[in-house]
Amino acid sequence: MKASDIDLRSMLSFRHNEGRLLFGRERMLIFRQDSFAILRRGLIDGIGAKMARSLLAQFGYRCGLGDHRALASMFAWDTDADELAAGPAMHMWEGIVRVERVRVEVDRPLGKLHIVSHWRNSFEAEIHQSEYGLATEPQCHTLAGYAAGWGSSFMSAGVLAVERQCAAAGAPFCTIEVRREEAWGPEADPWREALVSTPTSIKTSLEDERVSVDKRRTELHALTAPILSLWEGLIAMPIVGSLDPARAADTAEVLLRRIVKERARCVLLDVTGMRSFDATEARRIEAMIAGAALLGAHVVLTGVNPGVAQSLAAARIDMGRASVRRTLKEGFVKGLQILGQRVR
Repeated sequence: MKASDIDLRSMLSFRHNEGRLLFGRERMLIFRQDSFAILRRGLIDGIGAKMARSLLAQFGYRCGLGDHRALASMFAWDTDADELAAGPAMHMWEGIVRVERVRVEVDRPLGKLHIVSHWRNSFEAEIHQSEYGLATEPQCHTLAGYAAGWGSSFMSAGVLAVERQCAAAGAPFCTIEVRREEAWGPEADPWREALVSTPTSIKTSLEDERVSVDKRRTELHALTAPILSLWEGLIAMPIVGSLDPARAADTAEVLLRRIVKERARCVLLDVTGMRSFDATEARRIEAMIAGAALLGAHVVLTGVNPGVAQSLAAARIDMGRASVRRTLKEGFVKGLQILGQRVR
């Protein structure tokens, strides 16, 4: 069979009564491009571009590998060139991309393979530009994975497909280069890494990223809620901004650790710089006061204006374990008194 003889219309078996579409013995599915765009964006935004690339490339690789094996079980090719050309033909029949081959060098017995092709109307380049605008690097991850999967099955050896330029990045068309894996140098590392990532390595990368994000978040929160040593046994924490659940937890942890480290007996908790102070945030402040009390530190809440007072009252916060002052200056005086210092 020649590659030019491929006609997907006669190769598909539409079994609508069974709810199945078959290509040989393999089940096929038809999805809308905009639906795939939502999935692709969810991956990129959810787990990051690098890990999304890996999943998309491996998805494409499995498609290319499966298509080659399915056709090999259905037909006998006239030549190796026809068998190799069937991959691009399938891509075009499946509505993925138009392939224009520029260079083809293949000698399967000697293990040689070198292909350069231009891709036009890449669905993945269209999706990326629509969702994100102009890209800064190649984006046809599933297409490159497909080419690598088809080539690897054809050669019975590892093959990598590297996208040299991409329409998503502003090029007039995408250019793909396919070689045996060992023929590539470090320039192919991103494509190589995408195909060798495993669920375990992806999970590890996600966990490392989460730890890194948590660390940066804690550092940022520390900058917006610094702790100042005012006197021996007296510290102050001005809170700026708002107290969402994550920040409240980080702030409380930092405060309690500092109380222990400084052996603080009094804490000035200043809320002058908070953008809002509703009942929920009032309860988070109450939790900090309770935590400090358990460590033997008395909290003086400062920066209390009428709005803060109303929120404390509305939330029915028990201020019996804390003192309240309108200004930080008044709170400092109260703190010194708690420490037994004489204040004139």
